[in-house]
Amino acid sequence: LLYLQLDKRQKNNILPFLGLAFATLIFLFSEKSILPFVYVLFVLQAYFERDFVKNTFIASIFLFLAAFPTMSISTLLIILVVPFIFIMLVTYLEKDIILALSLGIFSLVLFFVTKNYFVCIGFLLLSIYAYSNLKENKLPSFSKSIIFFLLTAYLLGANFTKKATEQWVDTQEKIRISIKTVDIIPEEKNKQDEWGLYVEDMALGNSILFAESSSEYAATSCFILGKYIKNFFIPYPLVYFYGYNQIPVTTFTNWKVILSIVLYLLLFAWAFMSLFYAKNKAMFFAIMFYLFNIALFSHLVVTLPDTMSDRYLFMPSVGLCIFTVLAIGQLFKCSFKVPEIKTEQKETISISSAVNMAKAGKKKRKQKTKNKKTKENNFKLIRNYQNYIYVFPIVLICSVLAVMTYERNKAWKNESTLFSTDMPHLENCARANYYYGNTRYRAYPDAATTREQDKLKEEMLYHFKKAIDITDKSFYAFWHLSRAYMNFAMYDEAYEILQKGYNIYPDEFKSHHLMGMYFYYTQDYETAIEWFEKAKELAIKNQDNYFYLAWSNYKNGEPEKGISIMEKAVESQPEYEGFYNVLGDMYFDYGEFDKGIAALEKLIEMKSDFAPAYHKLINELRDLGQDSKADTYYQKGVENGVF
Repeated sequence: LLYLQLDKRQKNNILPFLGLAFATLIFLFSEKSILPFVYVLFVLQAYFERDFVKNTFIASIFLFLAAFPTMSISTLLIILVVPFIFIMLVTYLEKDIILALSLGIFSLVLFFVTKNYFVCIGFLLLSIYAYSNLKENKLPSFSKSIIFFLLTAYLLGANFTKKATEQWVDTQEKIRISIKTVDIIPEEKNKQDEWGLYVEDMALGNSILFAESSSEYAATSCFILGKYIKNFFIPYPLVYFYGYNQIPVTTFTNWKVILSIVLYLLLFAWAFMSLFYAKNKAMFFAIMFYLFNIALFSHLVVTLPDTMSDRYLFMPSVGLCIFTVLAIGQLFKCSFKVPEIKTEQKETISISSAVNMAKAGKKKRKQKTKNKKTKENNFKLIRNYQNYIYVFPIVLICSVLAVMTYERNKAWKNESTLFSTDMPHLENCARANYYYGNTRYRAYPDAATTREQDKLKEEMLYHFKKAIDITDKSFYAFWHLSRAYMNFAMYDEAYEILQKGYNIYPDEFKSHHLMGMYFYYTQDYETAIEWFEKAKELAIKNQDNYFYLAWSNYKNGEPEKGISIMEKAVESQPEYEGFYNVLGDMYFDYGEFDKGIAALEKLIEMKSDFAPAYHKLINELRDLGQDSKADTYYQKGVENGVF
């Protein structure tokens, strides 16, 4: 943006600034830090707009305060000193050497902060190069620039390659170890373990984490970048999720990867040809805006939780929109230059400048245009854009995209419509298969007909199995499939999938709890108790496990022990109403009616609109001949909308 405002003399000094931007981007890739951008802003404004330095300094203070919790005191002090150095540079030094000296200072700061001599040497070379050219005040030769930038790219790129390799190794480690034990802070991890929760592996959201080498990682990133361009120009089919294995890991032998690389190289070349040869600064800005924004979502800067997402394209698409308009303009030879108007004072000013002057209150300079020919030329320029040759394809394209947008919006009506609409395009996506199977699982109890139930059953079993076939990291697909099998009394199939899941996740709560459920449903209560006890050790607060453990003991001939387990559960979690419901059932079944009534009364006190508790309590009271008390609870139920 600043470059677009440079005058002719300043444009001769653009290469050092491009070098600075290039080096800053490398630093972002390698160090994962935005701090260099603050200093770049200082340098550019100190060089071109001295008066704005104080504003930049104030803004940077807020940035540093925001980043304070993530920095050590020593690092923070080093960083805060630098803005004062820039103020001194602006005040006491010649303008043309500000950039060169500040780059040298910047390189030293980077060395203290990063302890990386690659970065330090790269910026020192850049400062020497900038100083030598600014002192001569001329454009350096093309060959000299190429040699320098190659050297700088090598030094900084070597550091980037090292960091990228380390990141990839770290990523591979995260694939082998669940996020549950890596990324969750100790307090949350303990809480998670107590309840038996499980955070499914990040790999299911990002295919790139399955890359077996840095080459595959880079190739898949290039493929993703190409798909973003494809989705911008051809937004069909759109899907809500791009997790594993919707976009499979690939290599540089894939023709789509090669095509993507070629496209981006052409865009990069187009940008600089527009800048230096066509003098089209707007095209340069549009392409670089897109490239710099989309780089953040390429997985080269940082590995994201999702392989790709259409929302990631939102900001980069601004650059592509501008690029598309300008490219169409070049194709049809349309001029986008602002027309000029001659005023009475015979001065030529741009419309944009006139608007700026009007806003500033300079009404005296606003005169009527006398030159009718200029007016006619302006109207001719406008009429050129109304040519039917241009209008017809634009209207056609907009109409098609409008219909596609309208139809796509229907898919987002609710979760079920979204999953159903996109499922034909997500057959290779593990998590999408699980999501769709889960919607079928939840819809089954409310199915109106047997035929509809059979269809839902077939779909849920198919998609749960498909998720597991794609990857055995589909943790919840294992357990929902086994639960579905047990609900349909398909116990042999349930045991097979439970055994497979247990072999993969032997230390997880769900592995033991669902295995206990299998033996509970097959009425092997003694074996079920063993599995539930182990599950209790893994998740001391899981409520479902208490239910099944208590009933297993109760039905295994030890009703007192079962009741005792539920009483202890109530003591440990008195705020959970479900325990009172189960405890009341056990008391009534065991013949302790007073305790059963007390448990249900406590449940109604906690949840005054819980209909099953009212029905159960009123029936028990009538069986005991306490009709008056039963009528009281009936009236209370009416008041709370239960009856």
